[in-house]
Amino acid sequence: MEKITIFVDGCSINNPGYSGIGVVGYKNDEQIFCLSCSIGIATNNVAEYRALIEGLDFALENGHKDILIYSDNMLVIEQVYGRWKLKNEELKKLCQIVWKLKERFDKFELKFVPGKINKAHLFAERGARKDY
Repeated sequence: MEKITIFVDGCSINNPGYSGIGVVGYKNDEQIFCLSCSIGIATNNVAEYRALIEGLDFALENGHKDILIYSDNMLVIEQVYGRWKLKNEELKKLCQIVWKLKERFDKFELKFVPGKINKAHLFAERGARKDY
């Protein structure tokens, strides 16, 4: 299987507040999936984790084992790699889900991308992207 690239983002209006997630996946510069939905009331960080989990689930369900994921949330990235402590119980549970999913990939990379670039990919036309 070839590597796929996934951009994930979550946001909430107020914190906590009405929240949503966006996930876009690419393979060979072609968009292969796009998901955006409301997740109800949540914090911004919960929304970010939920977007990441949705992206990982999609990749696994479709047989993709080599992934590169971009997120604009440094807290999630650092917690997933174990460099920052998990103090919040809800985030701890979500991070544990990510850790379990992560084990099922042959290659897993999670990288930071500035929010402006992340959002451009989440709202881009098909095929209009490049890796950073």
